Amino acid sequence: MDKKIWQNDISRRKFLGISAGVVSSFMFSNIFKPTHVGAAAGEDYKRIVVLTDVHVPSSKDKLKIAALQDINSWNDVDHVVVTGDLCHEVGDEKELKAAVELMSHCKKKRYVLTGNHDYLYADGTNEGGKYQAGPKERAFKLERFRRYFNMNALYFSKDVGDYHLVYLSPDSLDTIHLTEMSVEQLAWLAADLEMNRDKPTIIFFHGSLEGTWDNNGKNWPKNPKFMAQPIDDVRDILKANPQVMIWVSGHLHLGVYNQSSCNEKIYTYDVNKVQNMHNPALLGTGYQRSDSDDGGAYPALWTRSLYLYSDRVEFRTYDHTNQKFLTDLDRAIKVTRR
Repeated sequence: MDKKIWQNDISRRKFLGISAGVVSSFMFSNIFKPTHVGAAAGEDYKRIVVLTDVHVPSSKDKLKIAALQDINSWNDVDHVVVTGDLCHEVGDEKELKAAVELMSHCKKKRYVLTGNHDYLYADGTNEGGKYQAGPKERAFKLERFRRYFNMNALYFSKDVGDYHLVYLSPDSLDTIHLTEMSVEQLAWLAADLEMNRDKPTIIFFHGSLEGTWDNNGKNWPKNPKFMAQPIDDVRDILKANPQVMIWVSGHLHLGVYNQSSCNEKIYTYDVNKVQNMHNPALLGTGYQRSDSDDGGAYPALWTRSLYLYSDRVEFRTYDHTNQKFLTDLDRAIKVTRR
C-alpha cells in the first residue's frame, strides 16, 4: 500500500471506521495498588510473562537462562511474549542464532516480536557504530527473524480468555525512527481493532507510546525516534478504539523503580487513558531513575507478568536474583462491562 494512499487519498475517518462518539463496551478503572493479589477459590485467570530487550549474546546470558528456568517452573503461565531486541547489536545471523539458542531454554509457549536491534541495522557495522540498513536488507532480516523463531507472522492477534491480545512488531523498511510500523501493519491493526470492539484489548509492541515516560530527565528528550511510530496514526487508531486498555512495551530499558515505570501520571497515555506498561530489559542494564545518566547494571534481573481475570488485570514484578515478588509494585486495573 502506498503511503500517500494511507495519508491523503483515503479519508482516515472512513478507513479507520472512526465515528464521533465511539463508546467502549467497558469501563476501566485507574490503575491502583490492590490490597491483595491472586485468584479467589475457583477463580480462573490467564498469566502472560513479558520479556524484552534480551540482547543476545552478552555477558549475562547465563543469568537470562536462569530466569527462563524460573519461568519454566511456574505452572500457571499461559504464554510468554518477547517484545523485541533479542539480538544485541545488529541482528546478523550469528547474533540471531545465539538468540534462538538462548530462547530454546524457554519451554513455555512463546511469541517473539521484533525490535530495532533485530532488523534495522546493517550487518558488520557494530565495530565503528551502527548504520541503518536499506529496505532490501531490512526485509531480508525480518523474514529471517520470522523463520528462525518459527513465527507464522510478526504481527497478529488472538483472544485469551475474555481479552483480545494484539502483537505488533516494528517493520518499516524506510523509516529513520527506531520503532515504526509499516503502512500495511497499520491498516491491519485498524481493521483488527475495529472488528473486536467488544473485547478489552492489550497491545504488545517494542516501542512506548508518545509521552509515557519522563521527558524531564537527562536521558529522555522528546526524541521521536524512541516513540511508537507513526505517532499520529497510532494516536488516531487508539482514539477510535477505546477498548484498548494497556500498551505493553520495552525498548527504553527502564528499571522497575524508574519514575516512568511507577508513576501513573507519567505512564498514562493522553488518549483514552491507555496504560503504558514499561518493562525492564532482560539484559539487566538500563536506567534506575529517569534522571540517571549512567545506564548501568540493574541490582537484579526482573520480569513482569500480567494476570487476566474476568473483572481485572493484575501486574506483578518478579525479582529473579532474589527469588521473590516485589509486592510494593503490585498493581491492578478493574474491568467493568457497561
